[in-house]
Amino acid sequence: MCMRTHLWNLFPRTTKESITVYKVMRGKPSESRVRSPHQFHFYDLGVTEHANIRRTLGVFPPRFLVNEGLHAFVDVIDAYREMYEQGGRAFGYHVYECEIPAGSKIFRGIWDNYATVRKIPNIVSNKLIITKIFEEE
Repeated sequence: MCMRTHLWNLFPRTTKESITVYKVMRGKPSESRVRSPHQFHFYDLGVTEHANIRRTLGVFPPRFLVNEGLHAFVDVIDAYREMYEQGGRAFGYHVYECEIPAGSKIFRGIWDNYATVRKIPNIVSNKLIITKIFEEE
């Protein structure tokens, strides 16, 4: 997953409050360890994950590309669309509610899903906690 952000976003912002975001993960609902479908990184529920945020300069169009960091969806609907594009629950994918804790560094931008030609609001942070499986209400 690679997020694009504008050139004026030179530095990440520091969050003042925790932010609720969503990730698509692979695992059984009863398990406390899940795996991301893109980088195959394992996450433990309730444990704060740390990562460096790395960005590069994209040439066309001129934007920063945030390749490294903890990527997440801003909207739960986009997470569900991605889950079903990955194969859905039949392949072990679920949407998880996550928290970006206060004091984290973040970039906001869009993820271009070239398969569906959608520009999806995205957020990349240096800290993320997978809190629970998201239950549809």
